[in-house]
Amino acid sequence: MNILAIYKKTGETPKKALDRLRVEEPELKDETLSYAGRLDPLACGVMLVLVGEENKNREKYLDLDKEYVFEILFGVGTDTYDPLGLITKYSNQLPSDKQIESFVENLPGKRRQKYPPYSSKTVEGKPLFQWMREGKTPKIPEREIEIYEAKTENIYSIKKEDLFSKIQNKVFSVKGDFRQKDILECWKSYFSRENLPEIYIIAKIRISASSGTYIRAIANEVGEFFGSGAIALDIERVKVGDMGINECLY
Repeated sequence: MNILAIYKKTGETPKKALDRLRVEEPELKDETLSYAGRLDPLACGVMLVLVGEENKNREKYLDLDKEYVFEILFGVGTDTYDPLGLITKYSNQLPSDKQIESFVENLPGKRRQKYPPYSSKTVEGKPLFQWMREGKTPKIPEREIEIYEAKTENIYSIKKEDLFSKIQNKVFSVKGDFRQKDILECWKSYFSRENLPEIYIIAKIRISASSGTYIRAIANEVGEFFGSGAIALDIERVKVGDMGINECLY
């Protein structure tokens, strides 16, 4: 086994997923393992794992195209562009279904995308997330990406109390130091406000895109476009190159 596809669970870091693989496959205990392509702690889905000598060929796996199914929550924005962040804006003015569908239809094509401030991209010797934790904001780099296809699969609503429960569960699922205490307090404070919507809008979208595309950044872009704020509530990577969920070992 030189390359494996595993299913990274929601709440796991890529390293935790590798640790789980070593337990489930004892013969890999002493092998050199690395993942080709990160997934955020709250994202789940296909993650390629290189075994032993295949790590020397790592570069060729990093540029593989990806396919995602993700959900965008409208009406609130965070500094991480997902639920694992501090709220930076909120609005009761939400886009219509037709406006959302039109925006998604126009996503395909090449574009420059800025890295999310809370990401592992290295700037001046430190990951961006470390700069942010230190209260500093360096110049955020960007890269060219290409979205090949984009489709709105569903638009549905969720009750305020169900959304709060879902977000709490997501934050609780993440292990390690990700500001969880402060983030939970921020969400609790938000949901205790008066005059919040009783119903929130969520759009389920499927896209195929080039390597390096940040789904969280797309969600934030949608929120900025409509002025409502938006976050990537759920992200599932369903395909990396030719390897899909059905090829996942675990």
